[in-house]
Amino acid sequence: IDASTMEKGEDIFEMLLAKMTGEILKEDKAFQNMDAQKDYLIREVHKRLGSLYKKVLKLKQRSKNLDSKEESPISALRELARSIDLRQEFEELIKQYLNIKTGNKNYGDNCFLVVAIDDVDMNIEYGFDILEQIQRYLKVNRLLVLLTIAYEQLL
Repeated sequence: IDASTMEKGEDIFEMLLAKMTGEILKEDKAFQNMDAQKDYLIREVHKRLGSLYKKVLKLKQRSKNLDSKEESPISALRELARSIDLRQEFEELIKQYLNIKTGNKNYGDNCFLVVAIDDVDMNIEYGFDILEQIQRYLKVNRLLVLLTIAYEQLL
């Protein structure tokens, strides 16, 4: 993902979901005559991707509404709980996604999804928002985030 081209309102999590969707669609086309188990796995990943995307949109909408008002502690806690639920569902999605991409071989905890995010430091206006999104949503098991940044540029 090229973070230098991201604009206000674009979300690194949404971009990752979109990339994963594209990869699953390629997988779906490549195995048109697939066995029933693989077909089932792909349908489950499609459902989970759609569900996660809807939840991200709802979470963003609620955040905008809360930003316009004075946030109560209960609202903040509710928002945090939704983020945790989202992360847990995303973690399950990654497991299913890796099962499809590896041909459903049982690699256990030895298989990871690596997400490369390039040029976060070049996005002067929204770079720190991107880092916050990575911290909030992408700290899950079996996902490695590879960032390329010039530390001096961030400072």
